[in-house]
Amino acid sequence: MSISTLRRWSFLLLLLLTVPAWSQATWQWVSSANGAVGTNVQSTLDAAGNTVVTGSFSGTLTLGSFTLNSAGGQDIFVARLNPNGQWTQAVRAGGPTDDIGYNLKVDGGNNVVVVGYFGGLLPTVFGTATFGTTTLTSAGAYDIFVARLSPSGVWTQAVRAGGSGSDYGQDLVVDPAGNAIVTGTFLGAPTFGSLTLNSAGSADAFVAKLSAAGTWTQAVQSGGSGYESSSSIALDAAGNVLIAGYFDNTSVFGSTTLISAGNADIFIARLNAAGTWFQAVRAGGTGSDYSSLAEFDAAGNAVLIGDFRGTAVFGSISLTSAGSADVVVARLSPGGTWTQAVRAGGADLDSPTGVGIDTNGNAIVAGIFTSTAAFGTTTLTSTGRLDVFIATLSAAGNWTQAPQAGGANDDSGAAVTIAPTGAILTGLYAAPAAVFGPYTFTSTNGGFFVARLTGLVTATRATAPAEIFTLVPNPATAQVRLTWPEATAALRPVLVLDNLGREVRRQLLPAHATSAALDVTGLAPGLYLVRCGSATGRLVVE
Repeated sequence: MSISTLRRWSFLLLLLLTVPAWSQATWQWVSSANGAVGTNVQSTLDAAGNTVVTGSFSGTLTLGSFTLNSAGGQDIFVARLNPNGQWTQAVRAGGPTDDIGYNLKVDGGNNVVVVGYFGGLLPTVFGTATFGTTTLTSAGAYDIFVARLSPSGVWTQAVRAGGSGSDYGQDLVVDPAGNAIVTGTFLGAPTFGSLTLNSAGSADAFVAKLSAAGTWTQAVQSGGSGYESSSSIALDAAGNVLIAGYFDNTSVFGSTTLISAGNADIFIARLNAAGTWFQAVRAGGTGSDYSSLAEFDAAGNAVLIGDFRGTAVFGSISLTSAGSADVVVARLSPGGTWTQAVRAGGADLDSPTGVGIDTNGNAIVAGIFTSTAAFGTTTLTSTGRLDVFIATLSAAGNWTQAPQAGGANDDSGAAVTIAPTGAILTGLYAAPAAVFGPYTFTSTNGGFFVARLTGLVTATRATAPAEIFTLVPNPATAQVRLTWPEATAALRPVLVLDNLGREVRRQLLPAHATSAALDVTGLAPGLYLVRCGSATGRLVVE
């Protein structure tokens, strides 16, 4: 073999060793809950790798061996499944009016933090919602709640905010200090503890911070002459908050005013830790364009999902829908430049509802499609009306695969959570039956599902670098700064072990970050081991 031929083969081998390896998506397991469920089911992972879900239900909800009964109207549920898809916990909260669990996260103590709203549509409705021993009363119409559920399933905290107008809590993140940072939409003049906001026009967006002790410490708004809604929040490595949603007419973020091109347009905006808006960017066209969700990739880009009609512009990129509403996935650089926008869909309604970003920057997108929808070279055909899709868009902007699920009636995807062995998909299924690969569910009134799929998240054949981290200061007395080399798209548990190997403290490291404060307050002086993933370090506490 010649030297030039050998070099070519060596180059090809190097490419094969560094290109992500795609495998066929496989439904690993699917679990169902039967009952009349609301339109939203969200998920996250706890420190033990269990899937935790929240949403709302009316009447009776059956989750394996657990049965929940609503107190009237819709009630909140929170439930856990172990890594094998078995229900291990189910808890409700609420009252005689409507109570909606809209989203959830897990804090450093493995408590589930839930955000949502309770009450009714009319200002004359003063709804109540009970979380364990705490009962909240709305100031009129819908009010916001944030509540914490212990790992054993006990409600330990519930706090409200709002006013006489309708106020909605729609998403939250939990920072390393245990603060819940909440976003949503409000009307009128809601109060967040001692802080009051006033809408500038119709509905406005807000970001508010609730301390771990249950005190509102910050409330910031944006808004303009029209309607504005924020449905997504994320936290970057520097502690800045990103929100995404949609607006019409004008929307003001500090010194930046966005103007829609017609009907609803998409916005992404950033807020620093001090509560100052420092970036706001729009996208869209003359049709109605909506953002569902935005997440950060490991490089700090915001990955946004939404749907659009007609022609929509993302910076220098222009997309045209194939018919009604189409799916869009777009990336915004940390500097506020749209660097990617990719569409999918067909002649009828197609819309994304959830996204997860793997460590290679690929977007795993879930949602609904009608009739036929094209994801790159893959065309899906629904078996009824609305069906579920979950599709992978590579970091380079190529659709690589798109499994589907559903039955004769309306079935929908809701949320995607990236798990160590694949992707967790939640959504709704309708009676009489729905098919998920080799699994079929039959029901008289439908319900929701939780599924784990493998093969959607890529594995890289290149050898991964050894996990390392640093602890400074060391010795430490109260807090130590833990720094690791590479940001991940998911929360990571860190354990502190005593000299007998017993776990004395556990904390979740934030996603999309490379540094966090580890609290060692209260630990007896001595030598400890700190374990994060496959890496272990020594820490002296004084």
